Amino acid sequence: MKMKALMTSIFLSLTFISFSQELNVGLGLGTGYKIDNLNALTISPSIEFRPVKSIVSLNSGIQFILVENKTILTFPLSINVIIGNKFRVCPSFGGFVRTNRNLGWSSGLSIEYRIKEIFIVLIKGDFNKDYWKDEAPTHFGGSYEYSNSGSSIWFSVGVKKNILKKSVPNDRAAPSPGI
Repeated sequence: MKMKALMTSIFLSLTFISFSQELNVGLGLGTGYKIDNLNALTISPSIEFRPVKSIVSLNSGIQFILVENKTILTFPLSINVIIGNKFRVCPSFGGFVRTNRNLGWSSGLSIEYRIKEIFIVLIKGDFNKDYWKDEAPTHFGGSYEYSNSGSSIWFSVGVKKNILKKSVPNDRAAPSPGI
């Protein structure tokens, strides 16, 4: 399952690179509060692809979650709806797979500000719903497997850089003289 998610992420990345008007790479730092009272630190390199003339972008990357002397890797894939240009408000929806055998969905909101057309600073908040399998003993010495779930809230700040030149139509070009 994890390998399929990783391969799908790589395939989509390569497909969208050739058709992007924006290809942003970035880094975020944040923290999360889980319902079971575990606080975590996150380091999140990310890639954002925005197809030509689109109000949505595809986001992927790897999130390193540092909690209780261990590191959990998360492979998220989400879609952002982009509202605005220089100042953007971006609701997001997606899913993820974690190396601790959890998987789930997320929704969130980021507020982004573009600096000089190539740098973007952002503040982001996400709600994650994790699902995993647990085992419980039976009365007769065996065990059975059941599904469990938990929720967490994540906050982060970050920067992104556009590594492709944005294809902007030249609306300000001087009109050509008629011959």
